[in-house]
Amino acid sequence: MTEQSKTECTGLVDFMNDFVYAANDRKFWYHIPGTNDRWRDMSKQDVVRSLRALYGLRGTKRKGEESTEVERALTQIREVKSIDEIAYLLYRKPGIVHYGGLKVLNLSDVTPVPAINREHPAFKFIESFCLSDRDSDILAKWFFGRYKLACSGKSSPGPVLMVEGPSGSGKSCLAAVMAAALGGRVTYATDPSELDRKSFSLILAAQTPLIYMDLPNQDRASKAELKALQSIATDVDIRAERKYYSRALVLCMHAAVLGGTRLPENLTDWAKTTGLAVLCRLKAAKPSWYEYLQVMEKLGKVETGR
Repeated sequence: MTEQSKTECTGLVDFMNDFVYAANDRKFWYHIPGTNDRWRDMSKQDVVRSLRALYGLRGTKRKGEESTEVERALTQIREVKSIDEIAYLLYRKPGIVHYGGLKVLNLSDVTPVPAINREHPAFKFIESFCLSDRDSDILAKWFFGRYKLACSGKSSPGPVLMVEGPSGSGKSCLAAVMAAALGGRVTYATDPSELDRKSFSLILAAQTPLIYMDLPNQDRASKAELKALQSIATDVDIRAERKYYSRALVLCMHAAVLGGTRLPENLTDWAKTTGLAVLCRLKAAKPSWYEYLQVMEKLGKVETGR
């Protein structure tokens, strides 16, 4: 495209700031006006309609022209605003970023709640679930390790938090509060197969920094479950297939919590041997639903209506 043709587009607004082209999926992405770098995918036909209706570009050729304004705009977007991949990169700024040598469009806008420490009501609430001071210290070390990484704009693998406690002791509630503090919401896995790194499309959809699975009572954890936990605790990137895109997406997994009323002995042995998981025990006391709502309100996740 010549410099002359690049300046011939007569759009009312600079469309080049609003569109990118994902070469691997052959899809256009449109920046939603008035948002903090939120994007949605568009078909070529929708882009053509937008360029004509919103930007005033002509869809017909004038005498002597080889192409229309719309055609030149599409070519310019493909050549100048091309990206390598669509990604969900937790704790990195949304929009176009460079990651792993690639130019990617980051669709994640997960950011941690600021200024959380051991005296914050959210942590004091979940700390009250712990069976002993030792368990409280284990929980604090694990959570604030994840939280400090999030605040620094990083997402890296780390040990899985195993939570053991009676039914109704607040295992899933604890996970929900920690996920809210980390800036997102918890995703609940319902089957061990969902811990496999190839089945993380549910996490991508939720843009969650934390996955929780309530492990059913069983004598032994399977080899597949141990392998999946090791993958979560050690892999920097997890790639997950998503039906809307032809290629895998990048997700930096941040935290995983595994709960149960009685965790398998070989699982706790595996945790001690590898150091890839830590165990926190909870006491037999049901958390207050009202306190939970108050804490989530302080984290900006719910309105109590008071």
